[in-house]
Amino acid sequence: MKRFFALIALLCVCLYSWAWQIAPKPDTAWQFDRSAVMGALGALAGIVVGAVGSHRFSLSRDRRKEFNELADPLRVALKDEKQSINPNYSNLNKATASTLADILGGKRGAALDQAVERYIAARQQWTVRDDLGGISYSQTVHIKEAIDAILMHLARR
Repeated sequence: MKRFFALIALLCVCLYSWAWQIAPKPDTAWQFDRSAVMGALGALAGIVVGAVGSHRFSLSRDRRKEFNELADPLRVALKDEKQSINPNYSNLNKATASTLADILGGKRGAALDQAVERYIAARQQWTVRDDLGGISYSQTVHIKEAIDAILMHLARR
């Protein structure tokens, strides 16, 4: 995006210098006002830069809203789960976490995926089955740490 704005600025400078060179001098038979050409070029450049900039900002706002709409219920559910961990139920949906990682993209998305994998591994590692078939956790500290890591990535944007 920075390259695009640099290209627009270069184009404006080139058009400005070109218009300045071809504009007839005021002492010729046909009077030509250079400021009119410069004003038109400046207005055109302002329209293009403004349109591209506002489009870019609206895209980022929409991505942020979409992320917050998905992350808010998951964040609340994980905070509740952290308070009372139940081995029979997990609030984390792998599909939702994957969608959030896709929205984040890049390093942030990969970090969220890793945090979710650590959470799943911690749940599996510390699960204990008793003789009657009941499920419990031998240590919940590691699971709570994994939940904290996920919550760090689910902060509101």
